[in-house]
Amino acid sequence: MKKNSIKMITMTVLNEKQKLIQKSTREFVEKEFAPRASHWDERSEVPLENIEKAAKQGLLGLRVPEKYGGQGLSLLDACTVWEEIARACANTAFIIHILDACSAILSEGGTEEQKDKYLSALCKGEKLMAFSYSEPEGGTDLSKLSLSTKIDGGRHVINAQKIFTGLATVADTFIVLTRTEKGYTLFVIERNTPGLNVGAPNKFIGATAIGNAIVYFDNCVVNEKNIVGQEGQGLSVILKVLPSILILDAMLAIGIARASIEATIKHVKGREMFGATMDKLQGVRWKIAEMALAVEAARQLAFYGAELLQKNDPRASMVASMAKWYATEMCVGVSKEALQLFGGYGITRDFPLQRYLRDALALTISGFPTDYHKSFVSQMLLE
Repeated sequence: MKKNSIKMITMTVLNEKQKLIQKSTREFVEKEFAPRASHWDERSEVPLENIEKAAKQGLLGLRVPEKYGGQGLSLLDACTVWEEIARACANTAFIIHILDACSAILSEGGTEEQKDKYLSALCKGEKLMAFSYSEPEGGTDLSKLSLSTKIDGGRHVINAQKIFTGLATVADTFIVLTRTEKGYTLFVIERNTPGLNVGAPNKFIGATAIGNAIVYFDNCVVNEKNIVGQEGQGLSVILKVLPSILILDAMLAIGIARASIEATIKHVKGREMFGATMDKLQGVRWKIAEMALAVEAARQLAFYGAELLQKNDPRASMVASMAKWYATEMCVGVSKEALQLFGGYGITRDFPLQRYLRDALALTISGFPTDYHKSFVSQMLLE
């Protein structure tokens, strides 16, 4: 084994295509995203230039079918890309993940007209899209969603506040989950629609540069053609695409954790304590070994979930939930250990350790909090 090969350990055998995708992505993000990752984080500024670069590189439509302008890659292909992006710049990875989730919803439930109108523009970075579902009184309790009313001509009137909407400050279009007379329904709504207004950005401690804000709907009138798929089928569309979204959440966490380990290895090799560099201390060596083990276990669980999803295995949803739960909590633990090994330097903004930990904490909440996944997995096992 080559010295420091911990950086690229992977027990899943990738094919030549996946290795090439992984390598080209790594080289691209190291040059284009990594150098200014702290810049976007500290200013809470959406890295629009990164999104433009990502579009030119084909990173915005990885899983979108080629007929709609995407790359048509598999979920496992996408996993190799997500890890590299998150390792370089988590905020950019968060944003691309939001766009991917919107694309997945449209690909799964959208009409042909909606797919033709939006997917190609998303892949090219010509349009940005946000997904709004959570409301102040409900959170993950979707039964508390506001009920829209129906008026003449099949039009719907939406009155609601949607909190924690990533990309809200810059999105051109919104996918909105609400309730109608027929059940949970998804609408695709343009930003300039009367009655749709975006509030000030939320001040998060992590994922600081993703333009997250409250979206207000005040007598916002939308037509039936804005319904994604069919009225009352919105939740079924979301549940269909959710497992793959959770797998990619896990890969974001794995990328951040890997960045933490790599920064730590570099640090301990150059930091002298008690007459030797830190990498010679057994306690430090064991910590890094434990961190690497945790990252690899999370990666294998995520890859396994991706493979099950690609095979339509009935266990896939549970494994995807496990992967998201384990990987995000693992990322918090690993980034915290890395920060500790940096000592006082770890809590300064001169080093990225505090950013890794803050972004890791954000991941345990996004994609449904950890306790939601514990409940889901236990339900799958016990009921």
